[in-house]
Amino acid sequence: MAGEIDLVDRLVTAEHYRTDRATQLWAQYRTPAEMRSIQARRAAVVGGGRKRVVAQDGTDLGYDLQSDPLEQRPFDGLAIGYDVSVPTPRDAATGPVELDPAQIEALRSLGYVH
Repeated sequence: MAGEIDLVDRLVTAEHYRTDRATQLWAQYRTPAEMRSIQARRAAVVGGGRKRVVAQDGTDLGYDLQSDPLEQRPFDGLAIGYDVSVPTPRDAATGPVELDPAQIEALRSLGYVH
């Protein structure tokens, strides 16, 4: 059909540098044992039936989603072969970032600046 997109060979990535905020309320609804088993994810990349996840503590895990769809048999994430970008928080002491006019216009065209 016209306009369809084949996502089979596409990679999907996600990044989060403040996992402490995303997981703050988890402990209210989970047992200590559950909390120990949960690893907040800093970054992930998924595609081609494979998944690589880097947790908040630096653990780097890989999964073969075709043979292990429930992600119960992790292996070394480097073996996946996908690059993953783990963001680091910007030091607030560095102050505001100066933007040039082209950057401001690009942000305006995306609706971030009015």
